[in-house]
Amino acid sequence: MIVGAVWLAANRGRPQSPDRHEYARRILVERYARGEMDTEEYHRRLDALR
Repeated sequence: MIVGAVWLAANRGRPQSPDRHEYARRILVERYARGEMDTEEYHRRLDALR
């Protein structure tokens, strides 16, 4: 349990790996294509991923 807490604390500030970032971006594109968000929200969320 202590090891897990130390690991979480050490990895908390790390940026997402490129694979995770790409996965999140693809989900965002799919949701935009399905019409679940408008263009403004899409760009706002895309900027937040960067």
